[in-house]
Amino acid sequence: FCLEFVLIGADGQPLPLAHRRTRPFYAYSNQKVLSRRRNLQLRAVSRTRGCSMGGDVMHVIGSPFIMSPSLRCVFHTPHGDVEATNLELYSESVLFFTLPPYPIPSNVTFPDGTEIKCQVLVSNDGRNFSNPMDFAYVIEGGNKRLRSRY
Repeated sequence: FCLEFVLIGADGQPLPLAHRRTRPFYAYSNQKVLSRRRNLQLRAVSRTRGCSMGGDVMHVIGSPFIMSPSLRCVFHTPHGDVEATNLELYSESVLFFTLPPYPIPSNVTFPDGTEIKCQVLVSNDGRNFSNPMDFAYVIEGGNKRLRSRY
């Protein structure tokens, strides 16, 4: 249904035409919105491998992505979950983000080139997550970033 607010002055009368109306907007059934937030499906990740130092811009394709403060893109790794940063909702079906660095514990070392499998998940509400998509972090030491391999 469509709503429009009319502002009322202290005297109980509508304010003059120039100040009294908002733009009409559509309100949806709360149950329908909640259902859409829960039924999130991912179809593809732009890349299946990425540098362990993070920082690369990637995107996921799925639906329906809903822009809200609770929108999250999470990488579920063997060493803990990390959230992607700089989420940008391009459309209801495309979400851009910056790859977070891999959470390597201080007491663990990996040789360069090691691939660590993890999963990418997205949530519209912070509680209900999408189906997982496979992803692998590639461990690279020092400051080298060999983007051309991916």
